Amino acid sequence: MSLLIQETQQPREYQLPKGTNPHPVPTDTPPLTSEAALHFLSNLNNSAPTTITPSYWSLTPSVGQAQNTSPPPKTQWTKSRRTVTDVHGTYDVTLLTPAGLMTLQEEGELFDLIAKLNPFLAEPVKMFVWNQAKGGAYNPKHHSVHLGRQPFSPTIRLMDQNRAAMVHEMGHGLYQKGAFSQDADWDVVFRMALGHGNYEVIDDSTYLNISDLVGHPFANENEAFASAVHAYFLQADAFRDCLFNPQVPTSRRRFGQLVWLYMRDRVFKGQVFTSDGQDPLKNSDFASVLSKMNPDHWSSLRAALNDQEEQVQKSALDQLILLGSESVPVIAELVTVLRTARSPRRRQAARVLGLIGGPAAPLAVPALLELVAGPGELLRLVAIRTLGELGPEAIHAVPALIEAASEDSVNIRQAAQQALQQIVP
Repeated sequence: MSLLIQETQQPREYQLPKGTNPHPVPTDTPPLTSEAALHFLSNLNNSAPTTITPSYWSLTPSVGQAQNTSPPPKTQWTKSRRTVTDVHGTYDVTLLTPAGLMTLQEEGELFDLIAKLNPFLAEPVKMFVWNQAKGGAYNPKHHSVHLGRQPFSPTIRLMDQNRAAMVHEMGHGLYQKGAFSQDADWDVVFRMALGHGNYEVIDDSTYLNISDLVGHPFANENEAFASAVHAYFLQADAFRDCLFNPQVPTSRRRFGQLVWLYMRDRVFKGQVFTSDGQDPLKNSDFASVLSKMNPDHWSSLRAALNDQEEQVQKSALDQLILLGSESVPVIAELVTVLRTARSPRRRQAARVLGLIGGPAAPLAVPALLELVAGPGELLRLVAIRTLGELGPEAIHAVPALIEAASEDSVNIRQAAQQALQQIVP
């Protein structure tokens, strides 16, 4: 039997001593960071205060760090609790919200959503705190979810945003507390997400009908997983429509079908969440579809290296660093990045080329020599070290390295001498 408890005790205040200058906050009254707030709030009981004046801090969803501001108004906190029994046993789920933020009906809807998703997690999420300005965050230390008090846009209801953010952040918990962060198959799925804008089919913004303010599934495997959980679990009907909509590019539809199968077969134990209970891919399974699509991840990574979105390019390079010497199919694209991208991406591309070694030399050596002759000591060092990693195949770089080995810079000299020893043992 579920129990909803609404705190009604006489409020007390938690605030800095009178007359205290908040810049900096005195050592005897530590700032109420998100973790301190969680610790304080999660220990509320029948005799504890339900009104809190945080120390002088604000939390931005993009940066996630405390910033000094003018003193905020007191926050009246409401604690609601429901007792749940599921595969994890019997436990309490707690929502800590600013008073008046939601109706009891809305709280009930969120409790129902949590109770529906928690059984699929290796460990249930029990604490939800509305201490973000906007958006949401998952705290792996406390296995808690933090949500926003304001909508991203006037075009979205706060309740709709809360539902989406809650599922997305619980998706992070599912990924990090389960075995999915170690699943090589999901790594392949993520690589396929990067090219041709395939990630758009699981992007949270796609289903919230707002500009691209939320969701960044191209950032890493964890973010892609959380967005996929949101699409499959909460937006099942719309997600299904995308999979067979001829207006959606073919590569995105095929990628979306792969994600659907992964979520169904690996994450949600065969369950589908469409309103009519119908599974459009009931005659397919993830393993067989992946085996047919597996070569596509090279095409996807190749496209991602040419993407105008730098974060997509960065994620692709991160994946190639993990693949190391297997990255031969994208040598040409790596050389293009080496010549045209911003310095951080050039350094990443050079690292991948060095991991590939000799097979990359014919295309890579001329581009690396351009960097050796160019400005910027850090980029020159990276290029010199990469030439050494290419080994004897980089023999044409020897004259430039001999010249570099006599420069005034100690770092350049040493790197060039080491590279020469690798090329001409």
